[in-house]
Amino acid sequence: MSFKTRSAALAVAQAALAIVACSLIYDIPDECVRDSDCIGIHGTETVCRSGLCVRSTEPPDGDADSDTDVDGDADVDGDPDGDADQDGDADADHDVETDADPEGDGDADALTPEDLLTAECPRIIGVDLEHALDDDVILLGALTPMTGDLAILGPYLEKAMELAIDEINSVGGVYGDEFAVIACDSSTDTAIAQTAAEHLVDVAGVQAIIGPFSSGIVIDVFNAVARDAGVILVSAGANAPVMSTISAEGLIWSTSLPAARMAQAIAHHLIHEDFTRVGVVNRDDTWGNDMRDAMEDVYCAERDCSAVAYLPRVYDVEDFVTSQSVALAELVPFAPDVVVLISYIEDGIAFLTAAGYTPLTRMITPDGLRDEVTVELIPHQEVLCRLLGTSAAMPDARVFNAFSIRYQARWGIGLVPYTANQYDAVYMLAYAVSAAMADDGEVTGATIAAAMDRLSSGTEIETGSGDWNTGINALRSATGATIDYVGASGDVDFIAGTGSVLTDVEAWHFNLDIGGPESLGSIYSIDGVYSPPNYDLATDDPVCDGVIPG
Repeated sequence: MSFKTRSAALAVAQAALAIVACSLIYDIPDECVRDSDCIGIHGTETVCRSGLCVRSTEPPDGDADSDTDVDGDADVDGDPDGDADQDGDADADHDVETDADPEGDGDADALTPEDLLTAECPRIIGVDLEHALDDDVILLGALTPMTGDLAILGPYLEKAMELAIDEINSVGGVYGDEFAVIACDSSTDTAIAQTAAEHLVDVAGVQAIIGPFSSGIVIDVFNAVARDAGVILVSAGANAPVMSTISAEGLIWSTSLPAARMAQAIAHHLIHEDFTRVGVVNRDDTWGNDMRDAMEDVYCAERDCSAVAYLPRVYDVEDFVTSQSVALAELVPFAPDVVVLISYIEDGIAFLTAAGYTPLTRMITPDGLRDEVTVELIPHQEVLCRLLGTSAAMPDARVFNAFSIRYQARWGIGLVPYTANQYDAVYMLAYAVSAAMADDGEVTGATIAAAMDRLSSGTEIETGSGDWNTGINALRSATGATIDYVGASGDVDFIAGTGSVLTDVEAWHFNLDIGGPESLGSIYSIDGVYSPPNYDLATDDPVCDGVIPG
């Protein structure tokens, strides 16, 4: 299809994007519609939330007072057996600091289990609500995008977190102390995330938070809440280049590959292919703009980035239907040899679908679209067959597959991007907490952060409950003892003191014969050496061979 004028391109692109916006929401089949649907799947203690069955924190009658005192009065001291420590010292030899008794004067009325839940923080994972403030419970927080632009991932990330917590508790936790997580919604909205974070820190008194997921929200929550409180944040997805420029004081960690490395890999690939004209379209947010900037730092130092050879465009994340259509309309007459698309899942699918109605069918993208659902939802085979992606090098197949089997056996659903990273974030935080607890140590954000640096060398410890006790025993065997954590998402080796992981970047493409993504091997090594994609690793794809002969 050819386009004679900018207005014609705009009209077609708008039409395609409008269709996408109405019909191509990330349509993973719901597990449930109502609470009763969950009973036959996971039992009577589960309820339906966002189309997935989750464990309920409320009794069957919906009474949020989970501590069902026979006289009808809520047990306000959070001590259901009535033996509250009268000196107010909640097991000082290992207690994670909380504000349950901020003055240390034994006034246990300051916080009740019911106080831990709010509209933004509706669930307790790991223990029953009535026991969340017990002395043998290690209380953590979580900020997961259950609403907003990343709500398509939220329930899956929360299930990965719940699986990890339940596995750890099932083998004894930390010498009998169990983990509990207050699960909150971060959305992709700073106000919502900050409200939830303030509750976790100021009310629940947690010293560690799993999440938030996206870079911009991490930065906002850290600056507004976590920094002054000295609380550590361990994210599964925050990886924008700007993360390395803020003074995090060792309190921000991420189990995902820094986006700058994917951006550098894309730049080196563009240079290697020696394209004449390159277009770029990205989300107009912290992650999208930083990723483009990191790519330009490498690419524009080697190739022509003048207006005749390089055309960057952004789109509004709040109204990507209109904004992407404008970007497409400007890219079409520029006629780039390739378009670099820096997007999330839903907005990426929308752009690729609309692009399929134009001559722009050759795309390069980071890892957000590396999912079978992309193949299922995009109707244009040429776009799929010509797309090249980048991502962190795939983890050890045996370890990843073992995790995948456990996840799917527990929940009856498959994985989505970053599910393994979330699972690893929980395990690594739990290992760090166990190390900080050793020798009657004070468990604070700072001591947990110091222990996170002890998880990247030494005896290999595989993720999962099988090696859990071996791992915590090794960490507690001597001051400064280390382990080498091998995770579901990879080795997750942190660069000392930075909170960032370092691994190879690999290329991937879609194989339409198998219906999903397929690795093409490492293209950018830890040492910064580029190698072209290895198509010899690809299996036969007669579908794409028919679409793009030769």
